Amino acid sequence: MRSCHPGYLKDEPVEAHAPSQLYRLQKLMRRHMLAFGAAGFVFAAIAVGLGVSLWSMHKANREADRSRQVTQFLQEMLQGVSQAEFSIPLRSWTRN
Repeated sequence: MRSCHPGYLKDEPVEAHAPSQLYRLQKLMRRHMLAFGAAGFVFAAIAVGLGVSLWSMHKANREADRSRQVTQFLQEMLQGVSQAEFSIPLRSWTRN
């Protein structure tokens, strides 16, 4: 047991315990806490960025659909109107 103490203090696996995969992973994570913390932070930042991007894309698609609907409505509304109905005689705008 005495030979295991230096390893235990350095968070290395000890021989008195059954070396399961979970136990070894826990020891590895304790030894390299900064690296695992940084990797977790990077993963979280990527996940948040992906979420924001997907939300923005959804919002942009919704606005594009709305714009297409308005354009189609205006085209259908103006399709039946002849240009003569829009023509304003020049004389009505000028002073005599």
